[in-house]
Amino acid sequence: MPRALVIVYGLSADPPTDRGGHGSVVRALRSWRSDAEGSRSGSKSESARGRRADEILVVPTYSHAYASKRARQEGQNGADYDNRVAMCAIGFEDARMESEKAPFGAEGDEGSANSTIVTISRAERRAASIYGETASPSGKARLGSTVSLLDMLKRERPDTDFILCVGEDAFDDMVSGKWFRGDDLLKEYEVIVAPRHGYESTRREGDVARAKKTLSVDIRGVSWLDSAATAPESEPVSSTKIRHALHRRERNRGERMNEDLGLPQGALHPDVLKYIIDQELYHGDVEGDDELYGGGTEDEQFDDPSIQKQNGYFASLSRRFANVSIEPSAYFSRDKSFNDKEDKHGLLAESRPLIGKEVEVHEIIKTMATREEFIAFKAMPYELFDRCIRTELQNNPPGKTWSQKRAEKYATSTVERARLVTAWRTENNVDELLEHSILPESDCMYTNWPAYVHGQDSYGHPIVCEWPAHVSPEGLKSRMTVAEILRHRIQVMETLEYMKSRSQCAHRVYKHVCFIDLDGVTLSYFTGEVKKFMTELVKLLTHRYTDSLHLMYLVNTPVIFRVIWSVLAPLLSTTTKSKIFMFGVGPNQSRKLAKQLAKHGISNSAAPRCAGGASEGVRMDAYIKDAIELRKRLVVAV
Repeated sequence: MPRALVIVYGLSADPPTDRGGHGSVVRALRSWRSDAEGSRSGSKSESARGRRADEILVVPTYSHAYASKRARQEGQNGADYDNRVAMCAIGFEDARMESEKAPFGAEGDEGSANSTIVTISRAERRAASIYGETASPSGKARLGSTVSLLDMLKRERPDTDFILCVGEDAFDDMVSGKWFRGDDLLKEYEVIVAPRHGYESTRREGDVARAKKTLSVDIRGVSWLDSAATAPESEPVSSTKIRHALHRRERNRGERMNEDLGLPQGALHPDVLKYIIDQELYHGDVEGDDELYGGGTEDEQFDDPSIQKQNGYFASLSRRFANVSIEPSAYFSRDKSFNDKEDKHGLLAESRPLIGKEVEVHEIIKTMATREEFIAFKAMPYELFDRCIRTELQNNPPGKTWSQKRAEKYATSTVERARLVTAWRTENNVDELLEHSILPESDCMYTNWPAYVHGQDSYGHPIVCEWPAHVSPEGLKSRMTVAEILRHRIQVMETLEYMKSRSQCAHRVYKHVCFIDLDGVTLSYFTGEVKKFMTELVKLLTHRYTDSLHLMYLVNTPVIFRVIWSVLAPLLSTTTKSKIFMFGVGPNQSRKLAKQLAKHGISNSAAPRCAGGASEGVRMDAYIKDAIELRKRLVVAV
């Protein structure tokens, strides 16, 4: 049986363009043949010669190699990953989504045996889970790099030959030696180049020999798509231009929403435009956005070898930091993909029972799990089972399309999440943490890692505040192991969960508000062992205590934190990031912060001093001791 032949086409898709852009490239790839007359440079593998590709794998970027694009996609100027994947599924004809259960399978019709299948893949997100911590010890893999993506795909699909499709400008950078392990890519994979209107490549077919000499490697093969198809002689099409047009329309919302955007005909698929309007995407400030065609500058090229000579990943980020926006709000979504609005009774989702799709998922789980397992799920404390259901629906909004099959998928992912939480709680004896007393070395813990509990917002959510710059790793490790420090943090979360469950509000509360004072934070806080520990802590708080965060305020943020955020952002779900608000230093930022606090019902008396409030707070060890004593009294009373 011949090996499968798959073209990998990576793109930002922010948003995906159609005629004269991404859509034209995909259509040209569907009719591409490996031995197309006049399109070949270099040698072809026997398995690929004369064949049409079996599949085109459209791979939206997850954590972009360019800092400016990564910042845009994580901020208000771009769409988040899930929205970009959804737009690709809508915008490419007959495209199907990659199966969530089997990364190398797909959902939908298999299509004709003579046609090339188009699959929208989440491969970049899987690669990020593998390479998200740091570069591999061997230096052969790196988050966001094309070579890491293809290395992972080869392991997933060992019986497949992969061909890489890139834009003309990206190909220039590759053969010029600017890509991370670009020489390996050219040697190991055939490359298809998509011409771009208005771009004059210095590496056309006749100059491939020159590229070979530059890189001192054998280039496996280079093919060029027909420029008439992918780069028509008309006004250039780019995602950047579309974002600018959408922003101009947003500023004139009083005009007709369906008016002409002033773009070339067919530049944006009408269904993608409808999705953008429905999801309220692209209405942030686009100043400082990348140039047309979305190309980064050479100075910010992630794979530039000159940058690799700096002291690791953070040094390379700081080298490119001059181009990063200094406006804190640019790094967090103002689109707010998840909005927990009060119902007609003034209650948020946490205060009401499961409804609608949540109930359907609950009932399917009842039939999927054994009776004993389902009872164990229902017995999870602090409504954690209901929270698992809500988290899955919030992180991957089902939209208007709903079916039994989709409900079953949500039920399956919820069961997996609930199993992880129950197993983790059992293995770590979490239920015992409030039965006896505060953990040993508590004074050392909260002297060297100060955390305070302040008042409550108007809804009853407790307010917690921490200062990373005041954390002393040396002081902590002088008396405790890393495992013991983490166990203290678990006790903190258990205490918060317990006290919320004993709220004196008339309604149920299981979320809290968190303030993080980032004054004094430097890159040293997110390198080496500290970075590894903080990464594990973020995973602990977001995965083991799901849906516990109501709002997070990052205050007094230094500019350098934008660099640190690029490390933490991939660990957070879209829902979590939609709850985060960032504010810098200075009178203007203080006014914006005060206005946002009032909007969220956080009074001056309840807010910590670092946020301009008047609350001194209670240190966490005292708060934990009070919770344990309250629990003991209630147990005796029962």
